[in-house]
Amino acid sequence: MPRHLAITLVLMFTLIGSRAAQAGPIVLRPLASGLVGEYSNLGPAGENHQQVADVFVLAQAATLQSLTWYGRYDTDSGAAGSAGPFGFEVRIFGDSAGSPVITPTWVKNESVNANGAGTGYLGLPWLTYTMALPDWSLGAGTYWLSIVEDHDPTTPAGNTQWLWGDTAAAGMRAIRGQDGAVWTVSSDTSHAFTLVGTVPDPGSSLLLLGIGLTGLRAWRGRRG
Repeated sequence: MPRHLAITLVLMFTLIGSRAAQAGPIVLRPLASGLVGEYSNLGPAGENHQQVADVFVLAQAATLQSLTWYGRYDTDSGAAGSAGPFGFEVRIFGDSAGSPVITPTWVKNESVNANGAGTGYLGLPWLTYTMALPDWSLGAGTYWLSIVEDHDPTTPAGNTQWLWGDTAAAGMRAIRGQDGAVWTVSSDTSHAFTLVGTVPDPGSSLLLLGIGLTGLRAWRGRRG
């Protein structure tokens, strides 16, 4: 391969790689600290035990890298004032006719530490959590994110249950009592979270084509 063409290809892939490596928020739902939230705890159906999912739409394919969300405990005793770590299970479901499917496609269970996110309803503290995701690749379309607390010390029922914080904007969410149950969808509110990842740079393919054609013309010109 001619030296100038090899240099062109190296430059091309270096530029494209640097453009594709930049990550940023793909879905951004700020916390409305004055609102309450909704119970979202993993476990059998029962008092205060339910799973919540929130809809989001990707206009183009994306690779998810991290998730930040907000919540608090229903009372300011026990786990409510602690930094953790707390066990959570993050799940992403496909969509079927405007409702989450029964079984999630992407699942990650991990204990994460909490940081303070201000004081909210009835003076109880809001907490913020962040979890790295294993580069989940999603195509363009509609999905449902579910975040359920899976902390062993949390009692199956009672007042020390975890709530996923709300946003100020209305939106679609779904609720069910336990794994395997059918979801009930409502349009009253949505929940606070930020998904960070990368999306294909529409300029990358044009850059690839432009540099490739330039190198090809130069090579053919010299051969001629």
